[in-house]
Amino acid sequence: MKKFVEVFVGSRGCLEEVKLVETYYTLNEYYEDVVEKIKEEMKEDCEDEDDLDFMTEFVGVEDYEGFSVVGLNEEESLIVFDFDVNKEVCEKLLELFENEDEEGIMNIIDNLDY
Repeated sequence: MKKFVEVFVGSRGCLEEVKLVETYYTLNEYYEDVVEKIKEEMKEDCEDEDDLDFMTEFVGVEDYEGFSVVGLNEEESLIVFDFDVNKEVCEKLLELFENEDEEGIMNIIDNLDY
């Protein structure tokens, strides 16, 4: 079973949630499925092709060294850490979230190189 720590950053860069995700899929397999579902929902809700192109431009998965960013829309994203690769960071993020230390979590996120 694979483990990921998912940091949900909402509009205006506000921390929304930190959670542990456990799945049999790889990080990319799991989140590509999430992205495809979002794009399908956008296609159903959007009538204008130009609007759809603009909206889907922000949706996708980008891999960086040690983490991935999953764009959900133009304002929201998930920053995902593979527990096996970044165990210390993952444990720290979960601990900070449990202690309601949003500033500590955002300091880690703000210092990522992407």
